[in-house]
Amino acid sequence: MVFLRASYPDEVGSAIRARGYEAVSDLRQAFYDQQGVAVVEFSVKRDGSLGKIAIAQTSKQERLDDTALNAVRGASPFKPLPNFASQSMSFRIHLGYNQAIPGEPSPTTFPGIYQGKGGITVPRALYAPDPEYSEDARKAKYQGPAIVGLTVGGDGLPYDVGVLQALGKGLDEKSIEAVKHWKFEPGVKDGRTVLIRLSVETEFRLY
Repeated sequence: MVFLRASYPDEVGSAIRARGYEAVSDLRQAFYDQQGVAVVEFSVKRDGSLGKIAIAQTSKQERLDDTALNAVRGASPFKPLPNFASQSMSFRIHLGYNQAIPGEPSPTTFPGIYQGKGGITVPRALYAPDPEYSEDARKAKYQGPAIVGLTVGGDGLPYDVGVLQALGKGLDEKSIEAVKHWKFEPGVKDGRTVLIRLSVETEFRLY
């Protein structure tokens, strides 16, 4: 397991959370007693423009769902995709409201995301199916590693999944698809589960 910094997915996620925090701050009184997590799936095109976007999991609060969608829309356009062979990159990001997370400066924030250090127990993969080969890569006998970044939630599920080190020939998309189905033992800090940002390597080998 490898830990990296300043990845493209991290930059996208930070931009979206900043926009979302501004929106919630502006509506602090309206959102004072509302809690929930909205999960948004969207794609970023090669030029950085926003592609398809939808709520994948509702917070059960329509205004919070709308704020999550507007946070993604408001943060776009993003930077062009870096060295990525495909026409777009897919993301799945969750935005939480009024969640009590250790280390946060106030209750009305998005969840803090930790790195695996400083007294934190790093998530452990419990279910990690291998990605499938793409037809293009198989025909070309193309091999190598792809590095995927993700955030492991307190529920042990992966969020904000995106490629950190691209491999090409459709294998990056296969890596993302596989990692989205992984399950983890959550990270722990001070006896409580927390969000952990980490990266994993998916290896493609023909035997």
